[in-house]
Amino acid sequence: MGLDFNISLTGLNAGEKMISVAQNNIANASNTSYARQRAELNAVSIGQGNSGVNSQLGSGVLVEQISRIRDELFIQQSRSEGGEIGYYSSTKDILSNIETIFNETGDNSVSDLLQNFFNSFEEASKFPEQSSYRLSAVYAGKMLSDKIRGITYQLDEAKLQTDNKLSVQVTQVNELVQKIANVNKKIGNALSENPNGLLDERDKYLDELSSYVDIQVVHSTNPKDMAIKVGNATLVAGINTYDIKPMYVKEKDQWVLGASDVEFKPKSGSLAGVLDVRNNYVATYEGDLNKLVSSLINEVNTIHKSGFGIDSTTGLNFFNGSDSRTININSILESNPEKLALSSENGVIGNSNIATDIADLKSKSFIDSRPPLNYYQEYTSRLAMDLNSAKENVEIHTDIQKSLESQRQEVQGVNIDEEMSDLLMIQKYYQANAKTLSTTKEMLEQLFSIF
Repeated sequence: MGLDFNISLTGLNAGEKMISVAQNNIANASNTSYARQRAELNAVSIGQGNSGVNSQLGSGVLVEQISRIRDELFIQQSRSEGGEIGYYSSTKDILSNIETIFNETGDNSVSDLLQNFFNSFEEASKFPEQSSYRLSAVYAGKMLSDKIRGITYQLDEAKLQTDNKLSVQVTQVNELVQKIANVNKKIGNALSENPNGLLDERDKYLDELSSYVDIQVVHSTNPKDMAIKVGNATLVAGINTYDIKPMYVKEKDQWVLGASDVEFKPKSGSLAGVLDVRNNYVATYEGDLNKLVSSLINEVNTIHKSGFGIDSTTGLNFFNGSDSRTININSILESNPEKLALSSENGVIGNSNIATDIADLKSKSFIDSRPPLNYYQEYTSRLAMDLNSAKENVEIHTDIQKSLESQRQEVQGVNIDEEMSDLLMIQKYYQANAKTLSTTKEMLEQLFSIF
């Protein structure tokens, strides 16, 4: 084969590409979505027609491809934890708002007003003939009913805000899905089989999408044909996208999502958290509050209608309405406290059995075998526990993801010290090939000078 310039030239070409790879790595050192690249070298084999020792010699080196250094397991686990963080963060934010609405730690909470309501009838039972105590009982009922209605209206506002948040997140997911499909299209049009920059861009969008929904990435032989599924629903199939479409079911006061002609049911991610809180948590809180209020209205009215006012009025409801949205004090009692029924005997003003019976409801177990105050305190405690659980899970999964992301970056992230060390090695490698080329030139010149 003789002296061959080409072998050294292949080394110089490989060195140039290796330097370019190191430069690109260093330039993207702060880019967390960038996967560190590496030049894959392979020896060039001898062509056909050579024999003997010449057939055993190589023909230089070849950069076969520029590969991306990644660990798919760390990536999947990190995305999964990101979805859990998204779910519990959404849950925490909405439940924090709802807890603020009830404001059990502040003044004039429902617990306080409920206690005051029963206490006012207890006081009225001691002085049934005095209008001031009658007015106090009516006023306590009005304060309680106004507070409950106010909470219900605020819950409606919280639901509206949650609906808006759901709509915004659906739009954001659909936009990310479209971006991924657009990248798939660019990958299909790329001249390279491994367009690393586009693959990094797609991974960035996939990481972001996984914080909204629990995605399953289905890879194909051709990178452009990658698909994304969530449960049985397909969001991306190559360059084709299937938008998530929300639908409000008025009869159930719930939202249903659909995609690719099937129901879309994310299990984790911020969109799943918003959907779950809106359809389940809020509905449960509203239902339990209505159970308390409806039972209270029924029990108080049943007792009050059986009694008599100072003017012999009987059969009046104390509360109007049937649930937390409609509860209100009977306006007749507001302007005519003498009609408040405190006596169980007509014409006997000193009798206060009705007032005592209403006051005794405080300790009567008529709501799921629990007194009203206990029922309500358990209700608000459950809300607090749900909120604390969400907060704790955010912290737990954040710590887990930090650990996983650290391991992920150890694999795919750029270590500048390592890259600088590699650059020095490549520099020596390049200089050695250049020296070899120069030496070959000198040897050939000496050889030609003989003739």
